[in-house]
Amino acid sequence: MSPRPLGRPRPLYATCDAGGEEALAGELVKLKCEEVSPAHRGVYFWGGEETVWRVNLYSRLANRVLIPLAEFPAADRKALYEACKKIRWDWWVHSSQTIAVDASSHKSVMQHTHFIAQLVKDAVVDSMRERFDERPSVDTQNPDLPINARLSDDVCTISLDTSGARLHRRSYRIDGGPAPIKETLASLLNHLVAWRPHEPIIDLTCGSGTILIEAALRSQMKAINAQRLSQEGFAFQRWRSHAKLKFESWLTKGPQSRSFSSHFWGSDINRRQIARAIDNADQATLPNGLIHWQRADFNEGAVLARQWLDNLNIEASNGRKAVLLMNLPYGERLKNDHQVMVKLFRDLGAQLKELFSGCEAWLLVSDESPWREIGLKPKTQTALRNGAISVKLVQFELY
Repeated sequence: MSPRPLGRPRPLYATCDAGGEEALAGELVKLKCEEVSPAHRGVYFWGGEETVWRVNLYSRLANRVLIPLAEFPAADRKALYEACKKIRWDWWVHSSQTIAVDASSHKSVMQHTHFIAQLVKDAVVDSMRERFDERPSVDTQNPDLPINARLSDDVCTISLDTSGARLHRRSYRIDGGPAPIKETLASLLNHLVAWRPHEPIIDLTCGSGTILIEAALRSQMKAINAQRLSQEGFAFQRWRSHAKLKFESWLTKGPQSRSFSSHFWGSDINRRQIARAIDNADQATLPNGLIHWQRADFNEGAVLARQWLDNLNIEASNGRKAVLLMNLPYGERLKNDHQVMVKLFRDLGAQLKELFSGCEAWLLVSDESPWREIGLKPKTQTALRNGAISVKLVQFELY
């Protein structure tokens, strides 16, 4: 390996939300990655520096992009420390820069993740001090070199996190409000419902607007993480190995944004949430009026959305007039009020049957919610996770 370690293709790994592995693999193929292979909560692939740049900038589904550096047996502290110390950290970072270590452990003798992270940090620091008589410092908030240490069955994989802040933290979301959906999960939902940018999409419980904003950004064909370049940037931009001039030139040659004729409806009973949605859409630099926002309770919102849909006078596509896609309240958003949730699902079922014939409804619900009170037979159910909560995406065809 040369002192410019990303100058040629090497194994890479992108993490994702559970249930999104196949979707991410398909996205990486479209982003011209090679040897794409889905795994548990992530996808392996091959590429060089331009691949790292492209995935960080354009992936809507990846949470972070890792470069695996080494894999070795690590059943005790000495084995972990010595193997980490042998890695040429100076190819990636200057001794005057900062590092941080994120550790995890599964079915291994060493289970204490803080201890594992401390050992890896000591190995990096000692390696750099012996070579340069100077050591990098630790910055857990915004390190120049984020290091990932993963132990599984007493085998350790050391990787570098090229992304820095997780990619789901889009720059547009000023305020998500209570219990917001992750941006990458919102994009995954848009993918799973096979939504196409020319189809109307309706969210009657839109909250701070994440599902619709992610769809609207897709309709604009924007590099989803481009705004980060003018803010905190990506971790790889601060590395010793980063080809800055080449990167700046590469950015000028990227595909230009283009827009489709798209239609979006978002309504919510909470006036403050609608205000948040409008602010977030503005921050995302979406055209004014692209998304129609409406403060309305659920029943009123359904009636108004149907009127809006009729006024569009758009022919059905893919056998459906529109896609209703909603992250229905659960847990913190309803404080687990069972009777409120029962009424919500019954009202929803009645409105879907009465108003949205010829459409498809896709509902993200928690496993614990009484979603079957909707009174409709689901066509498909897909298990997912929203953070620590087990959820499922349920599809209904409306006749």
